[in-house]
Amino acid sequence: MPSAVVTIGLLIQFAALWLMHMTVEGRWLKHSGAMLLAMATLYHGFTEIMQWLMPGRNAVRLQATQASINTWVLLVSVGLLVYSAAYSISMHRRPVSASEELRIDSIGGLQIRWLLVMSAPFVLLSVQGRGALQAAGFTGSPVVSQNYVTAGLATQFLVFTLALTGVVILAKVGGRWLLPWLAIQTLLLSFVGVRSIMVVGAVLVLYGAIRLNVQLPRKSLVAALLLLVLIGATISSARAVSGRESFLANHTAGDRLAALADGFVALPTAHSRQATVDAFAGRFDGNTFGALVGAGLDAGRPPVGFATVRNDVLLTVPSFLNPAKLDAPIEQRNEDAYFVKHFGLHFGTDYLPGLFGFMLGYLGKIGLPVLAALFGILFAFLDRWLLRRVNRARLLISFGLMESVLFYGQLPAGFLLVGRGVLVFVIVVGVAALVHSGGRRVRNFGVAGTSSGQSPGESHKDCVPGSSDLDGQRAFRG
Repeated sequence: MPSAVVTIGLLIQFAALWLMHMTVEGRWLKHSGAMLLAMATLYHGFTEIMQWLMPGRNAVRLQATQASINTWVLLVSVGLLVYSAAYSISMHRRPVSASEELRIDSIGGLQIRWLLVMSAPFVLLSVQGRGALQAAGFTGSPVVSQNYVTAGLATQFLVFTLALTGVVILAKVGGRWLLPWLAIQTLLLSFVGVRSIMVVGAVLVLYGAIRLNVQLPRKSLVAALLLLVLIGATISSARAVSGRESFLANHTAGDRLAALADGFVALPTAHSRQATVDAFAGRFDGNTFGALVGAGLDAGRPPVGFATVRNDVLLTVPSFLNPAKLDAPIEQRNEDAYFVKHFGLHFGTDYLPGLFGFMLGYLGKIGLPVLAALFGILFAFLDRWLLRRVNRARLLISFGLMESVLFYGQLPAGFLLVGRGVLVFVIVVGVAALVHSGGRRVRNFGVAGTSSGQSPGESHKDCVPGSSDLDGQRAFRG
């Protein structure tokens, strides 16, 4: 059983979830602030249940003492309750209007063929090992450095564009395409070798479909869930039997496919089952990092302040504008590495800090609930603003915000990186829509004639003497 202190913490987190559930009236997927709380409790609450049910499976947990775990779980639980309360109070001050439902016309300008063309390069790069990659640790490798630009672009846009394509398809042809699209998307993303990418991509499709009021068949939802579990287990099995190296940089599509095939074949074996269970036990452990940071603070190490936040902001500047950032020390380019060095943690461990784990290091134990309250107010403001009006830009921004929240283990730097990508995407789509609508107006003008009341043929004959109506139209369009 979890310790008494951890049990109290879990009860506090349950109260935070209940308060949020009442605030959003059960519509969790429509509120990014609610989903942030859900992801945080997954990493800081549900993980403790997993540690109890699967003791000894998480090797990282051995670095922290039970006393430090108890202190951290209680502290983060109070922070989550403060966050939920601040969000709830802020939402009730200015409740979302009854017209919050986004209509299908909010995807105007998002053409399926455009999105497929935009997604294709990121898929191909990732399948070939030059795009979105499995993490290789703080130090990286020369191969990763050589593919810095393509890997960065694919990391920002692969999941976003693929999931958005699925949402637009569902909005235009109906929910019956849910399972076929999720099957295609999940299989493509499986080549990256990262389970969380597949899950986030699937949830983003569901989020967009729900926001656009697309009716989703329950059988398709269940089948999609089973497919995610199967392919997720296959990736865990592939890592166990073929090694994680098969999914690192510049490993070809053939290497990745062979590893996935070997993992699928090995699923029934005891070795594969053990690897899958071990991976599940440690996947959501966001408490070891917080416990170690808390122990460092108790030992006299000072909080880091907002130095890492400043570094994260500077990293959002594209490398062609700031090429020197690639030569900066790893601590300036990676917030995890900064915390690891500052608090004397094990450098080679893949910790899962999450937003609240970093909050503790920013301003210490007193500052965590203060920052939690500020984030609750901020997310309430964002959700009110995003749900208040119907337009394409707000839909895309909400899509990017939800992606950041779902990748909770990559926060807070994820907010900035995804935000940069969404901003670029909004601008590109807006410009493309303007060009498309402008060209359509020119074509329509060419067909309808001028404002002088003349027929198209008369107008064009005046402009191009001796020509036919069709020739006149072609000349005018040219």
